[in-house]
Amino acid sequence: MKPAGNKLFLLIKSLNAAEKRHFRRQATLHGKTDLDYLRLFDTLEALSEFSERELKMRLTGASFLRHLPVIKEQLYQRLLDSLHLYYMEQSPEEQVKRRLHQVYILLKRGLEEQAGALLVKLKKQIGRDGLTAYWPEYMDLERAWLEKGFKTGLSSAQLQLWRETYAAHLDSLRIDLEQAWLKSEMARLHVRRVRYTPETADHFRETLLPLSPTGGSGAGKADFQQARSLFFFMQGEKTEAYNSNKALLETLEAFPDNARFIADRYLSTLYNLLIDQLQLGDHAGLSRGLDKLRALRHRSAFKQIKGLNIRIFQWSSQLELNSLIAQRKYAAAFLKAPEIAASLHRLEKDLLPQTVVTLRYLLGLIAFQTRNYGFALAQITPLYQENRPAVAEEIYRYALWLYLLIHYELGNDQLMEHLLVSARRQVAQRRDVLKAERLLLTNLRRLGSAAGEKEKKEIKREWQQEIGILMEDGSERRFFEYLDLEGWLGG
Repeated sequence: MKPAGNKLFLLIKSLNAAEKRHFRRQATLHGKTDLDYLRLFDTLEALSEFSERELKMRLTGASFLRHLPVIKEQLYQRLLDSLHLYYMEQSPEEQVKRRLHQVYILLKRGLEEQAGALLVKLKKQIGRDGLTAYWPEYMDLERAWLEKGFKTGLSSAQLQLWRETYAAHLDSLRIDLEQAWLKSEMARLHVRRVRYTPETADHFRETLLPLSPTGGSGAGKADFQQARSLFFFMQGEKTEAYNSNKALLETLEAFPDNARFIADRYLSTLYNLLIDQLQLGDHAGLSRGLDKLRALRHRSAFKQIKGLNIRIFQWSSQLELNSLIAQRKYAAAFLKAPEIAASLHRLEKDLLPQTVVTLRYLLGLIAFQTRNYGFALAQITPLYQENRPAVAEEIYRYALWLYLLIHYELGNDQLMEHLLVSARRQVAQRRDVLKAERLLLTNLRRLGSAAGEKEKKEIKREWQQEIGILMEDGSERRFFEYLDLEGWLGG
């Protein structure tokens, strides 16, 4: 069996620590710890990748080895049952489903008073937690409960009220359906990187994206706001995307933490909002948002998200460093650099390659701007030396220029001659070379052959003037977002 086809191994590897604890607690509930399927669970959990041969070797001597397929299926089913019980205890949705079934049982047993009391609680919970998808089943049970009152004087007005309430809930669900479709359609277009024609964009803007949804539930409003944020993000309308993400976050905050999918959705929305704030230059808002992001580690519902700490580290580190760089607060940024570098070294294998490359570059740039050239070189050298993977190609390009600047500042004159020759060869092989890049090569060569400090100052002064002109060119501006040459030359 192929590793990717082993459903049991994949299911085990998807479990978080809390889910594993719950499974083991359920498995040993009656005091037995020598269960065959529990030994199989522990063995599979210890494997880094699936191998049938390796699995059987580790199970050598186990009495159940001849019946391994049967024990595998037994473990698979018990894991699913354990997850069902775990989320039934944790999730408002599962609580509502359980209570709906309890009302049904009470009605079947003729215990109408108990069923009615439970219906009152259910109605409050469905409304409070925004679980509108359960209204049809609730209303059907309420009708069955009302019918038990025919002999005791149920009025026509009560039945009419039930009818009108049910119709209102169905209308709300129809609105929710449209918002859910709109959100999923926007997500589909976003993933496929579809470019709108002006006519299509106008259609979405005028017909499907009104200023606010009317009717519908909290879940429907969340879908609507997410659709808006995706649309405006794809259109490059940063302020509108920010406003939509902010409204979406406020809507999600009205739900309980442990509502299904809320934690994941809240986390990704908060991240998108932070990106919007960085792009809009709202650094104070971004700082407050980063505190909120880091605090999610301590909320129980969010602890269940797989890889939460990794995601918080890579998102918060990149956003915070980029924000400080954008404000040219290099000294403040460098105070955070040692801790981030240590975490990067410790977590590197678990981080996305794009994250590793980005953080190394940001740390190197900050160290360079604060004249901590040894630290800068330690971060940038791997980017210069390693084979460039198919990620962050632009960062590798700018790492070359930063590597040159660091060695210039360190006074490595002989090495600089070799590096400049190598850089010129690389530039000659590219078709998209910027004027700012050619200028950097030319001026580093001039600085290397300058007669003294006076001549070097004059070269830097001329270079600053040329940079001022190039920064007016939109096609060249990207270069100076990666390399703050003005700050370096001015320093």
